[in-house]
Amino acid sequence: MELLKECRMRSAPSFIWVLIILVVILFILQIIHVVIFSCLELKKSDLAQKAQRLSTPKINGKHLTYFRMDTSGSYQVYHSVLDGTTTKPPPRDSVTIVTHCSSHNLHYLPALVERWKGPISVAVFSSVDDFHVSFSAIHSFIECFPDILSYVQFHLVLPMDRMERIRSLNFTLRTEVPCNHLTGYLQQHLKTKNYALSEIPYPNNLLRNVARLGAKTNFILTVDVDILPNRGLYTKMLHFFNERNSDENLRQTAFVLPVFEVEESKFIPENKDQLTAAISSGTVRQFYVEACFRCQSPTDYNYWLTLESSISNLQVAYTVEYQSMWEPFVIIHKSAPLYDERFKQYGYNRVSHICELYMAGFTFAVLDSGFLVHQGFKKKGEFHTRKDDENAANRDLFREVQEQLQIKYPDARGICVPLEEV
Repeated sequence: MELLKECRMRSAPSFIWVLIILVVILFILQIIHVVIFSCLELKKSDLAQKAQRLSTPKINGKHLTYFRMDTSGSYQVYHSVLDGTTTKPPPRDSVTIVTHCSSHNLHYLPALVERWKGPISVAVFSSVDDFHVSFSAIHSFIECFPDILSYVQFHLVLPMDRMERIRSLNFTLRTEVPCNHLTGYLQQHLKTKNYALSEIPYPNNLLRNVARLGAKTNFILTVDVDILPNRGLYTKMLHFFNERNSDENLRQTAFVLPVFEVEESKFIPENKDQLTAAISSGTVRQFYVEACFRCQSPTDYNYWLTLESSISNLQVAYTVEYQSMWEPFVIIHKSAPLYDERFKQYGYNRVSHICELYMAGFTFAVLDSGFLVHQGFKKKGEFHTRKDDENAANRDLFREVQEQLQIKYPDARGICVPLEEV
């Protein structure tokens, strides 16, 4: 018994020392954990700050490296890299022209701004290699044409490339280009060819959606950058919608603007009287009359030209029943369906959108004196060499889209085109 008691007395200090050692080890482990956690938090904070820098668009002397990918993951989108509408936002019940172009066609923009005199949202497509040239040109156009700064917001869309190249895009480095050398500068320094000849698919519907999402007005007019409105149309449209701002049907109406094409280098009509005279002289004709007559003919140009129009106000002249393959240029509410971004290059990109408007129950109403003019005649033999192949591929896609739209709109009044005719 005495022996057992003695053993217990001797083992007590050992147990205490073991306990002390364990406490010390736990304390050391706790310190290590705190240190590691602190380092991770610092790294996390640094990454968060870096992410914040990357996700915040910054101009005026700073990098802008934020972008989003499109739904296909094929393109990088930079919204509002330059925005002239921030200081004086347009009235909500007005119309924004939504347009797009490759860097090669930026030279069309000054004439569009001068004619419209209202908000314009433009998506510019560029390759990564041509980013510096494109961005320099955009800045130079703003400096050379003050109205561009007042009315236009720019967005950039580029093909996806290696991440290190994407993050190295420098929105501060640019070249000053003389105003009288802008077009020559683009022709001389752009490395990639225009979209119609390039291996990079031109995402026209993605570009339309990017520009459209930037619009700050309730209504949008989507046109190609080489199409001009009649003079004073923006002011008339502002008055038109102000008079009807309580009309609930506006959200389900597509207001059709007849579009014409003018012979190269000829006078571009500014009003309906000048338009009628130019048609009589042969320098202006219905848009796509040679390239695709049925794409525009349902608008009924002959009847429209006979209408007497008010000089000051716009009115709805008549409504049109949808016909297959019709692709009018329309003014719609911003809540209307977006463009299908799967369509690229040539063919069915606008046809598919008008098709969806029809199946969604939109009414097509033709305005009496508003019109558009494309710069140059569209001729069958003057399209790029791959046009027919692109059109065939997009025709197959359109068949799929129609089937999907029938599911999306089960109560639609009809289909756009019998599938066997597409």
